[in-house]
Amino acid sequence: MADDSLQLLSPKLYREFVLPFHRKMYAEMTTGIMSIHLCGHSEQHFKTLHDELGIRSFDGPGPWVDIGWMRDEFGTEVRVNAQVLHQKLKEGSPKK
Repeated sequence: MADDSLQLLSPKLYREFVLPFHRKMYAEMTTGIMSIHLCGHSEQHFKTLHDELGIRSFDGPGPWVDIGWMRDEFGTEVRVNAQVLHQKLKEGSPKK
């Protein structure tokens, strides 16, 4: 699944080299809500994972995940199981 190594790839390289295999694996092995476990800084792939694979549950992306951005981007349809930085929740998304 490349969970902790996904952070090492640019979005372009992910789309080219990993996404085709993720598509095949999810199509053949997954039913119901699509979920993925990620370690590290892989937020640059969240939109692609959501839009291209239908991921609705992100597990383990660590305390640096920007919950405010995810809420703004995906609304309430996405679930994030991760530690979060409480200061980030208080201050809001740095992307605004």
